[in-house]
Amino acid sequence: MLLWKLREMGITDDQSTTPMILQLYDRESGALLGECTIPVTYDGMKAVVSNFDGNGNLHVLYQDYRRSVVQQFRGVIP
Repeated sequence: MLLWKLREMGITDDQSTTPMILQLYDRESGALLGECTIPVTYDGMKAVVSNFDGNGNLHVLYQDYRRSVVQQFRGVIP
């Protein structure tokens, strides 16, 4: 599974309210395995890390300085 850090993807604090599309590609073939649109913020917390599971779902960790939550989003499998 691939792991993304949103800041490494170039997401700034100014763009934190813009929904983001994350895509998972097969490393060997380059085929698109899944795609999901997520909000960058949830209940005042910012998305920190996301991870696709093997069933087409995207799990996103949202955190601020005192709390955290993991949200599951249904991805699109072509």
